[in-house]
Amino acid sequence: MKLKIFATFIAFTFYLVAMPAAHAEVIDLNHAELNEKLNEKLSEKLTTNSELVIIDVRSAQEFATGHVPGAVNIPHDSILRDLSVLDNYRDQDMVFYCRSGKRAASVTDALESGNYTSGRPLYHLDGDILGWISADQPLQK
Repeated sequence: MKLKIFATFIAFTFYLVAMPAAHAEVIDLNHAELNEKLNEKLSEKLTTNSELVIIDVRSAQEFATGHVPGAVNIPHDSILRDLSVLDNYRDQDMVFYCRSGKRAASVTDALESGNYTSGRPLYHLDGDILGWISADQPLQK
């Protein structure tokens, strides 16, 4: 009896995990995980049509002071005003960050509520650029 209950529990858990999400999920991505993804991207010599795009939602001036290597700059106010500025990246996993988290969170919230990503997960860099810098990660200028 206990084995049957356990097997049912395992089957139900697998069903829940395998079920597609109704909308995008926002996943916090720590520095080590992003570095691993960046290294994979570089080692595989992926093009701009790769499966991962890192989007810095800070202003152009902030971006120019230093950013995560390979990131593109699309200010959060541009995204919130017109989600179509992300159309070139819609079929990719998007990693968002800003200075401390507020602007990136507003972008991921807007994308999640609008079901913009067609069920693909959205990633938010844990600690944003301040966390990236404090973790002594490389910057590109």
